[in-house]
This record gives sequence, C-alpha cells and structure tokens, in this order.
Amino acid sequence: MLGFKRQRLVEFKAAYVTHWNENNYCWPEVIFYGERGTPNGMAQLTPYPEGHFQLHGMSQNITLFKDGLVASTVQSAQPKLGNDFINKIDKSWAENEINLRSQSAIDHLAAFIPRFSSATIASKPLFGAQQIPGGDPSLRASDVSFEGERYARCEIVKASSVLTAADEIIEQLIRSRLLSPETSKKRDFKVTQQLKEVDILAYAQRLTEQRDYPMALADINVPARPRCEHG
Repeated sequence: MLGFKRQRLVEFKAAYVTHWNENNYCWPEVIFYGERGTPNGMAQLTPYPEGHFQLHGMSQNITLFKDGLVASTVQSAQPKLGNDFINKIDKSWAENEINLRSQSAIDHLAAFIPRFSSATIASKPLFGAQQIPGGDPSLRASDVSFEGERYARCEIVKASSVLTAADEIIEQLIRSRLLSPETSKKRDFKVTQQLKEVDILAYAQRLTEQRDYPMALADINVPARPRCEHG
C-alpha cells in the first residue's frame, strides 16, 4: 500500500533424523564445510539423546531440492512454492523419498565418519519453508531494512537474532530523533522470566508426539548416550 518493494526468497529444506546404535563417543555438533548445492556440499551432524542424530547435507539430493528456492516478484513480496512442496508441508512425504534422502544423508556423513554408515533411519525428516530476506540464500540472520526515517521492516528468520534486530531499530529511532540518545537498551525479560522450564519441556514433548518424531528430540533432560564427562 505504501509502494515499498522488498526482495526476498523462500527455500524448502529438510534435515534427517537417524539413530546410531554403535556410537561409543560423546559428540558435539560437527560441520564439514563444502560448496552449497554441489555433491560435496556442507555436512552437519547434530547429536540428540539416546543415540539420535540430525543430519544436513547441502546438496540437491539431501537437504536442498530442485526448484525448492523461489523468489519474490514485482507483483508480490511473498515467494510462491510449488505444489509438491506445499503438499509435503500440509500432508506428508512419499515413503520412498523419505528412505532415499535419509539414506543419502547417512552416506554423506559416512564419507567423513566411516563408522556412521551403520546408522539407521529413525523417523520422517524435519522440514519446512524458510524465509530469506534479500537475495542471498546463504544468509539466515534476521534483517532490518529502512525506507526513509520512519518505516522499518524487520524479518525474523531465527529467534536468536531478535534482540539484535530490535537494537538496530532503536538506533535508527535515535538517529531520527524519535528517541533520546539516552534511551536505555536494558532488558528485563518480564515475559520470558515467567516461563518455567518444566512447561517448556512439556510443550516440546507434546509437539514432538503430535508430529510423530522420536521423543528424544524434545527431552533435554535425557542425557546423550554415552554420558558426556567434562574435566
């Protein structure tokens, strides 16, 4: 309505849930760097309790998808995904695709960690359509852009970046003399501090069960196996 234009992308991506029964080590999250979109794309191993691991492989047959990256147009700032991806989000995946892509993810990690080849598929993938401000699919941080002095556009991709985005807006308001330079950025987190860990965990477990994923993905109180010992 204001005539402001914004370029953005939306990308359908997936990560794969596996179980490695033969693991005898305590793993951190591990990333093997590689060129995005190639067969040697980045590989990521994310540990969860009870021998579960989430896998990313930034190639077209694992985490990325052909035609899964779409851009905004002159007519609309909201990119439109193809019907195949909408069906995956709203309905379900084909069983053969789950198995094929999950096994490809296992094979991709096994190229760096050979013993991981014994891992098995634990559930359907984790997946979704991720918004990306601007035109660079490799950037995932929140973005704040301004039109003139009094219009701010804030797009949140990752919750962890919300505070940084808020600071940028406050600084712009100070530059525009709409806030005093003495304005404090002190945060009291009144809402957050009302949340109880037991309630957060219960909600996570409820969502995990509803969406038919292994409960280990939600239960932060279950120690990873084997138990990590730190000196």
